[in-house]
Amino acid sequence: MDFKAIGQRIKAKRKDIGLTQETLSEELDISVEYLSRVESGNANASFSLLEKISNALMLSEEELLFGKDIFGESDHFIAAFRNLTPEKQYAVMKIINIISEI
Repeated sequence: MDFKAIGQRIKAKRKDIGLTQETLSEELDISVEYLSRVESGNANASFSLLEKISNALMLSEEELLFGKDIFGESDHFIAAFRNLTPEKQYAVMKIINIISEI
């Protein structure tokens, strides 16, 4: 597994949706220093942490690990979702996460 590439995707997506390392690390319940090391590829994240990161950043696990969603996407939903601002994308994913926990 290419942890350096995974870290780069984490950092890019985090910045795209306007999250700081501090905010994301709080959500993940890890230190800012550890998140920084994961993003730089200097620390290997566990699969459970990668799952938490993918949920927090609204990425499929496949997209996080491999750079693309290898299982396909719903064209209509994805097209509408991609037309949203990054902030609205983040809000939609938070709502979906809340609903899925009910």
